[in-house]
Amino acid sequence: MRLLMLPGLDGSGKLFLPLLQVLPSHLITQVIPYPADRVLSYDALVPFVRRAFPRGEPFALLGESFGGPLCLKCVFPPVENLRAVILSATFVTNPFPTSFSWIPWIPQWLTASMLQFKPPDALVRFYAAGMDSSQDLLELFQEAKRMTCPGVLAGRLQAVQEVDVRTALKECGVPLLCLRAIRDRLIARGCHQQMLSARPDMKVVEIDSPHFLLQRRPHEAAKAIIKFVNSLS
Repeated sequence: MRLLMLPGLDGSGKLFLPLLQVLPSHLITQVIPYPADRVLSYDALVPFVRRAFPRGEPFALLGESFGGPLCLKCVFPPVENLRAVILSATFVTNPFPTSFSWIPWIPQWLTASMLQFKPPDALVRFYAAGMDSSQDLLELFQEAKRMTCPGVLAGRLQAVQEVDVRTALKECGVPLLCLRAIRDRLIARGCHQQMLSARPDMKVVEIDSPHFLLQRRPHEAAKAIIKFVNSLS
């Protein structure tokens, strides 16, 4: 079985490193990074991702955060040889909690200008990595962020606010696993209920983690992923 992995907002796939280091070697992994120099909508990213799908080989597709809606868009209509979808710390509609209600009022060019700067470590810890996160994780995040143009990141933030893949989730024809970070401060609590309403049969594994679930709890995530993939056979 091959596991294809769609990254979060940075699009580089660098942040998958902690998980990749603990996944067993018999599970073949393939990260699909997004173009770092072009502003592409979710719909424009779909053919880019689908071209990387293996032919004649069973595979599962994992989408993290920003990659979750893209994952669902890529598997609807049905894809040959797709066996499962794994959604990690993600959403199906605009995920921002009420504390981020000011974001839509900021022009995209201004967001891009702000994203040129390194965000304070305390901010990254509070919203994504956890207050007890290591400096190594913060440096990995900053490295991933530097790999994508600020304007592209701003465009992805805009896409996140406009996305709605509830229908794609509801009509996804393969088994679904949701890894939920129970201390997530970036994704509103109602997002998880939206997903369950669309797919009450979706398997859910809750992990005591901030938004960076795959980075902070890679062993627990890997255990859940392997158990789920093994159950498919």
